[in-house]
Amino acid sequence: MLRTTIRGIRRHLIGFVALFAALGAPAGAAVILSANSQVGPNVIAGSAAATGTTDNVIARSLGSADFASSSISATALADGSVASAKIADGSVTSAKLADGAVTGADLAPGAVNAGAFASHSVGVGSVSADARRRLDFDMTSPASGQIDNVIVGTLQFYGTCVLQNGVPALYLSPRNLDQNNPATLELSGVEQTQGGSPRLLLNSTPVAANNSAIALGGLVGETGVATLVWHSGVTAIRGTLSWLVDNTHCEVHGLLEAPPHQTA
Repeated sequence: MLRTTIRGIRRHLIGFVALFAALGAPAGAAVILSANSQVGPNVIAGSAAATGTTDNVIARSLGSADFASSSISATALADGSVASAKIADGSVTSAKLADGAVTGADLAPGAVNAGAFASHSVGVGSVSADARRRLDFDMTSPASGQIDNVIVGTLQFYGTCVLQNGVPALYLSPRNLDQNNPATLELSGVEQTQGGSPRLLLNSTPVAANNSAIALGGLVGETGVATLVWHSGVTAIRGTLSWLVDNTHCEVHGLLEAPPHQTA
């Protein structure tokens, strides 16, 4: 009887060892999860978890379908992690941009044209200070050598009224504010002295970089009107001028204007 029992134990020894190993294995070593309800909060960790926490997420295994709508906020994204290639066309509207978030440096040349502005959306306060300037020189003290000027882009335009042989005389002078490029001031129009006939005015005045020149000088007892074009580098400033010089004073009026992207 004893020999029979020993032979039976020998035959089943391997099975007993396997059963013992299975019963003695750590709990949960072969658990299969089939529902979200079986996982408690803060159980599954990612690669950015604290030191000592097991990374349970396979790299690049999560797709957009795995995230609930609005589950990822801006604070969850690293700086620079979302590039333009990851943003669908038209997905970022003006309502999603903070005031002042988009500056001129963020816009490609020609990216914003007239069609991009709503009617009456651009007021005087939105226009660069040097994009357009009026000339209103009313110089009533020629005895003291009165000077006035305006600046538009790289052009500083002067009007000077002085006494010359006892009567007011007007000088119109451009100054080139470009430190590197020469400039040219072109005037075309009509001028007329008191009691005289109208004369055609065609004048081209070269101005060296960071320098000034006299375009029209010694105008006495006359009126005139002209268009103005200023060329300096890529800058093209245009405008209109009118002037009057009589026995008491000098006047210069007009408008100078540069395209906004050329006023820097």
